[in-house]
Amino acid sequence: MVPRVKKVIGSDNVRCYEEVIGSDNVGCCEEVIGSDNVGCYEEVIGSDNVWCNEEVIGSDNVRCCEEVIVSDNVGCYEEVIGSDNVWCNEEVIGSDNVGCCEEVIGSDNVGCYEEVIGSDNVWCNEEVIGSDNVRCCEEVIVSDNVGCYEEVIGSDNVGCYEEVIGSDNVRCCEEVIGSDNVRCCEEMICSDNVRCCEEVIGSDNNRCCEEMICSDNVGCYEEVIGSDNVRCYEEVIGSDNVWCYEEVIGSDNVRCCEEVIGSDNVGCYEEVIGSDNVGCYEEVICSDNVGCYDEVIGSDNVRCYEEVIGSDNVWCYEEVIGSDNVGCYEEVIGSDNVGCYEEVIVSDNVRCYEELIGSDNVRCCEEVIVSDNVGCYEEVIGSDNVRCCEEVIGSDNVRCCEEMICSDNVRCCEEVIGSDNNRCCEEMICSDNVGCYEEVIGSDNVGCCEEMICSDNVGCYEEVIGSDNVQCYEKVIGSDNVWCYEEVIGSDNVRCCEEVIGSDNVLVL
Repeated sequence: MVPRVKKVIGSDNVRCYEEVIGSDNVGCCEEVIGSDNVGCYEEVIGSDNVWCNEEVIGSDNVRCCEEVIVSDNVGCYEEVIGSDNVWCNEEVIGSDNVGCCEEVIGSDNVGCYEEVIGSDNVWCNEEVIGSDNVRCCEEVIVSDNVGCYEEVIGSDNVGCYEEVIGSDNVRCCEEVIGSDNVRCCEEMICSDNVRCCEEVIGSDNNRCCEEMICSDNVGCYEEVIGSDNVRCYEEVIGSDNVWCYEEVIGSDNVRCCEEVIGSDNVGCYEEVIGSDNVGCYEEVICSDNVGCYDEVIGSDNVRCYEEVIGSDNVWCYEEVIGSDNVGCYEEVIGSDNVGCYEEVIVSDNVRCYEELIGSDNVRCCEEVIVSDNVGCYEEVIGSDNVRCCEEVIGSDNVRCCEEMICSDNVRCCEEVIGSDNNRCCEEMICSDNVGCYEEVIGSDNVGCCEEMICSDNVGCYEEVIGSDNVQCYEKVIGSDNVWCYEEVIGSDNVRCCEEVIGSDNVLVL
């Protein structure tokens, strides 16, 4: 559906058509007086992230229908209790990241049902169940993170049907319209971040070919690979995150060469590999999470010196001045998922000592001075998804045993597995994201049981699994992202049922 543009007085990031109710990067129509990031309909004067009445004026990530009484970031209709990134019912005009139609369960990155007028990250058709980690079927017009075809189970980290390459890190098949990191073929109808043409791989980390009409994050020209994590060639007119020059690979996780005018996350100079998780050479102005060489002026998360590869998942060598996630010294492998060796001067998330592997998913040994997410002692495997033993200071997704001195996100006691995705047992003093009591599984993606004292993101009661991506049962007192009732699966990317008050990214079945 491509409505015609009509007398739109758009604000920042507002493009409009008829009967379109948008917000960020959305369409507005008919004498819309938009404010920042606000799309409106019929002489609507919107405020920031707010919409109004009569065929709904949507704000960020919201859509509404008929006599919607909305607050900031809330779009609702008929027994719909929404909040950020929520959905509505019947003839929903979706705002950013929300497209729904006829009993559609929407929210961020969700698919919708039958003739869906999708928002930025939502384009679906026919019995499509959208949102992250969802399935899309038959002629699906996919959003950023959803590429599917023919009974394809798409979405993040999901395997799909018949050699299909769809959505994040997933496989899809036959004329698939992919999303992040996906391939697209033949006459693709691309979403905002995906504009492709003939055997084009669109969206993040993709290639774009021949006369590409680039979306917000895609600036391309002549066999250009546009959008985030893409390369740009020859006089590329880049989008917000893409500014490149002469065989320059701009944007996140890309390389930039020769007098590159970097975008927000891209600053490079002379055969420099700039942007996230990349290496840089010689007087490089690095962007977020990038590595640099020789007197590098690093960005927020990158401070390195002399053959240092900084940023997430990188090594740092010799007298490294670590940024937030990067602190290393002498053949130290610092930052997330890295090891650190000998007298490491560590950053917030990396504190290690003597052949220690610090940071996420790493091991820490002997007298470890731990950072927020890394605490370990004596052959301890600390940090995300790791085990810790004996006076262990644990971090995310870790198990802790016996009188643990927990870090910010981990407060545990006696064979307790604290923090994200873990169990908490017996009189736990919960940290910010961990609230548990008596064999409780607390924090993100965890269950909570019996009289839980819930933390910010965990509000649960009686065998309740609270927090992000979790289930909530019976009289759940939801935290910021959790509002559920009666066998409800609440929180991000989850399903909720029966008079559920949904939180961010909540689907109600």
